[in-house]
Amino acid sequence: ASMSDYDKQKSLYAEVQRALWTEWDPIGLREMDPPWSVDEYDGYAAEVLRALNSGSGEHGLATVLRALESEAMGIDRPFAESL
Repeated sequence: ASMSDYDKQKSLYAEVQRALWTEWDPIGLREMDPPWSVDEYDGYAAEVLRALNSGSGEHGLATVLRALESEAMGIDRPFAESL
């Protein structure tokens, strides 16, 4: 049976959550491994998913992630470093 659109989005959302933790992790929590931190970036997953669903390419997604770093987290570093 094929997945409904809802199930596809739910699955993609879970993948985005996992990627934010395992691949992005701009503040390095994964290495520190505090027990509360595994869901630290889940609040950003919806915005990243919107970018993916809108057809944002790699640069567009990098722009969204960089905006989250600078505006939501206060991380100030050159854009090229965040790619």
